[in-house]
Amino acid sequence: MAIRKSAWTEAGRFNEELSNNEDYEFSQRLRRKRISIAFARDAIVYWEPRKNTIEAFIMFYRFALGDAEAGILRPKVVFIFVRYAIGLVMVVLFLKTDIFFSIIFLALGTFAYTVWAILKNFKYVKEAEAFYYLPLLQLVSDAAVLLGTSLGLIKRLGK
Repeated sequence: MAIRKSAWTEAGRFNEELSNNEDYEFSQRLRRKRISIAFARDAIVYWEPRKNTIEAFIMFYRFALGDAEAGILRPKVVFIFVRYAIGLVMVVLFLKTDIFFSIIFLALGTFAYTVWAILKNFKYVKEAEAFYYLPLLQLVSDAAVLLGTSLGLIKRLGK
């Protein structure tokens, strides 16, 4: 992020109390103060992909934790909470009914979730392994976001 010193001073610098994502929170303050942000089309950016699902989980968790600590609640995060809350309610309701119907419902729900995870990201991957990894990464990222956001909100409310 390249900014002028005057913008840095006006927006109030990075919040040193934030453990993660202090740069994103700072950019949101710049936006709220209507300080323009320019992007360099020819910028060289290096970002090392995570090597395994544990590292990916930690990365997603830290992003979610940092956002929640900063009071940033993205619409997609709300959607994740709503999706799992609805899923949990439906599972409880169906488990109180006929077990055969519950098994069919859970199988269809799992299938729909898997297909959705593949369809929304396959265009970026286009490899056969995506049929395995995309649903796995969706579950990993959802779990990390749910945990990170929850703990970040608890930490924020405890201040």
